[in-house]
Amino acid sequence: MRSTTRFFAPVGLLTLLLGALLLPRPAPAFYNVKAGDPVPADALPTLTGDEARLWVEGVDASVFVFFKPDQPNSVTALEAVAKLPEAMSGKKLHIVAVVSTTYEEEQIETALAKAGFEGPVMFDLDDEFYGKLGAVLTPAIGITSSEGKLVHYQAFHQLNLGRILQAHLQHHFGELDDEGLKRVLEPPKATQGGDGAIARRRVNMGRMLLMAKKLEKALKMADEAIEKDPEFVGGHALRAAVLAAGENCKGARASLKKAVALDPEHELVLQAQEACPEKAGGKKEAKAEPGAKAEPRAKPEEKPEAKAEEKPEAKAEEKAEEKPAE
Repeated sequence: MRSTTRFFAPVGLLTLLLGALLLPRPAPAFYNVKAGDPVPADALPTLTGDEARLWVEGVDASVFVFFKPDQPNSVTALEAVAKLPEAMSGKKLHIVAVVSTTYEEEQIETALAKAGFEGPVMFDLDDEFYGKLGAVLTPAIGITSSEGKLVHYQAFHQLNLGRILQAHLQHHFGELDDEGLKRVLEPPKATQGGDGAIARRRVNMGRMLLMAKKLEKALKMADEAIEKDPEFVGGHALRAAVLAAGENCKGARASLKKAVALDPEHELVLQAQEACPEKAGGKKEAKAEPGAKAEPRAKPEEKPEAKAEEKPEAKAEEKAEEKPAE
């Protein structure tokens, strides 16, 4: 009987090679500029008629983003970059956007307004600068040091893009160690004994109940989600949003602390912060959680009305009327 080993060995090897080729690969960085390499400092014309560069001296870091105004992902990336200066308060950042000259100014301005981006916008003539860096994807985001060296290239992420960029900046500044950065980039799944899938379903149900203003039931969904997976931001963010909707800002802020630590850009976190800002002009009265019985308020003591003193003029008039006519 002939051995089939010689036949199956090449086939098996070919299968492995094909499988490796078909596996998803991480998005490539700038092909011509690697981490640690200097980033070109060419001055390019801007939307306002001035000039700008990808990085400048005298700042803690620079962040630039290549975008297309007709691409929804680009608008999301612009929005994430626009929020970095506020998120990294205490650090001086230079943020700039780069767009091809193939787009009309009206298109560009519409995308900028939608994203809330107010930094300089550089025109890349015929995508020359885009090719100079070796970028292959749009949007593409780069972070440089104060000396103009590439610190990090960031491909687009649909979820938590702002938090990811913030984490890389914190890591660059020494505010976040390698383990802390890893926790942001690879958030833990459901904790032991928990069930992440159930937690997410509870949050989705709670969102709908919140929209329907059924706060008591929505709060129950939030508590069940937290019980199933304490490290899932959705449960804490939902709880904060429900309490904020019920004007219980004290309780909302307590839940916000945990939610912000997990994901400060979460939609429900922002919703709760808007309803219960930290620096509110006037303090809202803390209300009980939905479903809790409010204690009856004591009625204020009724004060007897003071009798109006009779004016002397009125008495004189009465006496004059009583006097008989002569």
